[in-house]
Amino acid sequence: ASSSTSSHRDSRQSIHVLERTASSSTEPSVSRQLLEPEPVPLSKEADSWEIIEGLKIGQTNVQRPDKHEGFMLKKRKWPLKGWHKRFFVLDNGMLKYSKAPLDIQKG
Repeated sequence: ASSSTSSHRDSRQSIHVLERTASSSTEPSVSRQLLEPEPVPLSKEADSWEIIEGLKIGQTNVQRPDKHEGFMLKKRKWPLKGWHKRFFVLDNGMLKYSKAPLDIQKG
């Protein structure tokens, strides 16, 4: 009974791949997708969490996180939907963003 359930599950995955392939011209051919369904990256799994330990009592050598900065696209909702290029800075747990790097320095 479990083997028929497994083959049924595989056929559902193949149908899903077939539908997605039909809507996109950049995907490989349908027959190849049916034989080799693409693997799902771990980052897309809903239950993939990283477990981080907290500080132990008396622990003093704490590493400070690095500063990260750069341009990213920020979603715009109103009045016109779209994307804005913004400069983000993550420093010491604080996230700041502005239109340009100089605006962050100004405050």
